[in-house]
Amino acid sequence: MGNYHGQQQHHTRSYHRGLHHIPQHMHTLVENYIDHGIDGGYFLNLVMDNDFVHAYIHADWENHQHLTGWIRFLYMFAPADCWGSPQAVNLWRHHRGLEGAADARSVAHVVTRSS
Repeated sequence: MGNYHGQQQHHTRSYHRGLHHIPQHMHTLVENYIDHGIDGGYFLNLVMDNDFVHAYIHADWENHQHLTGWIRFLYMFAPADCWGSPQAVNLWRHHRGLEGAADARSVAHVVTRSS
């Protein structure tokens, strides 16, 4: 998968360092989405789609208070390929997040070595 927007390429799990920017009750949903491509619900979909106008409208109180933290988390810590548009989110889910990316790299490695 691709680079991170705000920083150079990091270890795939480095997004955990930025979870403190978002509400605690969202951490598991974000981890499941990034690691496995699991849908995290309407609000998280809006955030990952980069639709902050609608995310603002549909946020619970705590997420509403942390919208700038969400932006910071996405830009500085989240894998660039997991957010930004509905198409990017659909593709991320289709490939099962980082888990699917790791599987794809393993298959590519095996195919390359056997060629």
